[in-house]
Amino acid sequence: MFSPVLEDVEADDRLLGRLNEPNAEIRFARFFVVEGRVIVAAEMFVAPFVAEHVTRACLEVGSLADEIGGTLQKEFGGRRAFEEAPEEPEVQ
Repeated sequence: MFSPVLEDVEADDRLLGRLNEPNAEIRFARFFVVEGRVIVAAEMFVAPFVAEHVTRACLEVGSLADEIGGTLQKEFGGRRAFEEAPEEPEVQ
């Protein structure tokens, strides 16, 4: 399973080096860059299927995307994958 973290980033040596930091610390997930997007992914066993494991993995991957995404955006720009758009005034 995976989650986008940042979009519209340049995959340079500095970003790749920075992604190696959480990759060295986290055992169950990995950060990488694909076509200008930072992605966090985790592998799961599919047999036997355990719904609780899927739920936990979704929460963990989402939390990583949220926690590290903000820091990476400050350092490298781009935009958060699930950034909320500013609220527009209601038309009456």
